[in-house]
Amino acid sequence: MAMSYTGFHSYVPSSAQASRPVGYRFSDRASLQLKWLFQKHTLDETFMCRWREVYGLHCGSLFCGNNLTAHLRDAHDIRGADKKRVYCLWEGCNTEMNKESIARHVEEKHLKVVYPCGTCRSSFTRRDTLNKHKKTCSG
Repeated sequence: MAMSYTGFHSYVPSSAQASRPVGYRFSDRASLQLKWLFQKHTLDETFMCRWREVYGLHCGSLFCGNNLTAHLRDAHDIRGADKKRVYCLWEGCNTEMNKESIARHVEEKHLKVVYPCGTCRSSFTRRDTLNKHKKTCSG
């Protein structure tokens, strides 16, 4: 079964797959979205930006997870004082937060980035939590 793959980390079924009976593996968009929810990713990967632009369109740019902050700054004008209030305009989100938190929010909530411990193989959704864990981890 060939699956339509549109963009990096963005699974969308082809029209042929969408017309198959429900219950067929990955036959509908909802099951593909569920698959995405449970996948874990690293900052080394390439992602497609789902930031909302004018007229409900999405940015669609590809960026390396390590360059998320630069992408938000350069493509979406997320800049200014750390305590400046901004809205996350990622698809399906409209959360207000401090500018200093936006990259961490997108990593955790939308890109599903995890930080694995190299000693005990535990993984964390935030880098600061991993660093705190490493201080007491004995493997």
